[in-house]
Amino acid sequence: INVLTGGSMAKPGALAQLGLGSDGLRQAKVQLSGAAQDWRWQLSASALDGNSYRENFDRSERNGVARVSWDSEGLSLSARLGLASSRGGLPGGLTPAEARATPSKSFKLLDRGEQESANLLLGAQFNLADWRMAIDLSQRQSDTISNYVSDGYLANVAITSARQSVRSWRDYSALGSQMRTQLGFDLETWDAERDNKGQVQVRQRSQGVYLRQEAAWPAQGWRGSAGVRRTLAERSVTGAQAGRIEPDNTSWELGVVRTIEKAGEAYARLGTSFRLPNADEFSCYVGFGDCTNSSVSILKPQTSRDLELGWRQSDAQGLRAVRLYRSNVRQEIGLDASQFNNVNYDPTRRQGIESELKWMLGKTSELGAVLNLRSARFVEGAYSGRTVPLVSARTL
Repeated sequence: INVLTGGSMAKPGALAQLGLGSDGLRQAKVQLSGAAQDWRWQLSASALDGNSYRENFDRSERNGVARVSWDSEGLSLSARLGLASSRGGLPGGLTPAEARATPSKSFKLLDRGEQESANLLLGAQFNLADWRMAIDLSQRQSDTISNYVSDGYLANVAITSARQSVRSWRDYSALGSQMRTQLGFDLETWDAERDNKGQVQVRQRSQGVYLRQEAAWPAQGWRGSAGVRRTLAERSVTGAQAGRIEPDNTSWELGVVRTIEKAGEAYARLGTSFRLPNADEFSCYVGFGDCTNSSVSILKPQTSRDLELGWRQSDAQGLRAVRLYRSNVRQEIGLDASQFNNVNYDPTRRQGIESELKWMLGKTSELGAVLNLRSARFVEGAYSGRTVPLVSARTL
C-alpha cells in the first residue's frame, strides 16, 4: 500500500540528505519541488548501498519519482512515475544452531538477485452536477531475476498489473441528518510469468462495485455508516501448473460513532473483509513441494469477520485512545516454508488491544507512547492452538 499526499508538493524548494551507517551503509536523497500558478511538480531520487550483517547479503538500491499536479476551479489532474531497481546477494537460510553460532555465516556466496520496476499513476477529480467524481488509473511492471548458482538454476518472474477505478460521492441533507453517499467501481488485472524449473503463467481479473452510506446527527452526537461491496473475480494458471478458480465475494460493514461532550467518542464496527492474493504472493516454485496440487498452486481469497470497539479523546493537552478488535480469518495467506510457497492456512483468529497516549509539551514538541498486545492463533487444523508465525505478541 502506497499512500501519497500533496502536502510536500505545495512548498517549492530543494532537499538533500546524506547518511552513513554500520555494515558499510551509505545513502543519499535529493528532492526538488516547484510551483507555477495552478501547477505543482516534484522530482526526487535516492540511492542506498550496504553490506548487511551476513556474507553475500550486500544490497544496492536506486529510486526515482516524478510527480506533477494541476488544480483549478474544481478540476484536479495528477500524474506520478516511479522507477526503482535493486540488486544484491542471496545468502540463503541457516538452521537455528548455525545462526546462534555464526550469525553472519552463508553457504551460498555466489547467489545473486536483481529487480527492476516501473509504476505509473494517473488521476483526475471533477464535479458532475451534485456529485464529485474521481478517476484513477495505474500500471505496474516488475521484472525479477534470481541466479541460484549453488543450486544450479535461474528464476525469472515478470509481473504486469493494472487498475482502473471510478469513484463518486455526494453530500446532502435528509431525514434531519447530514448525508454522504459514495459509489464506486474498480477493475484490476495482473499477469505473472514464472520460469523456475518449469514455466507457469498466472492471470487474474477482478471487478468490484461498492456502495457506502454515511449519516451524521451532530446535535445528538451520533454518526453511522453502512457499506457493501460485490466482487467478481477469475484466476487461471497454465504451463507446468494448471487450474482455474472464480472467487466471487460479497462483503459488508456497519459502523456507529457516539460523541460524548468532553469525554471523546466511542465507536463500534462490525463487518466482513475480503482480499484476493496478488501476483507477488503467488510463489509456487516448480521442483519444491506439490506444485501441481490446485490447493497449492491456486491460492484462495482470504476472508475475515471483524469486530472492533474503541474510544478516542483528543484535545489541546494531547490524545488518548484505546481499541479492542477480533478477526476470525479464513484461508489466511501465508508462507509454508517447507514448500517454499505461500499457501492458505487453516482458520486463524487475531485479536488484541491497542492503546495510544500523546502529550503536548509546549507548542513545538510532543511525547507519545503506543502499546499493542496481540494474539494470533490457529483455531482449527493440525496447528490448532498454536501461534501464527511472525506476529509480535507485544510491542511498545
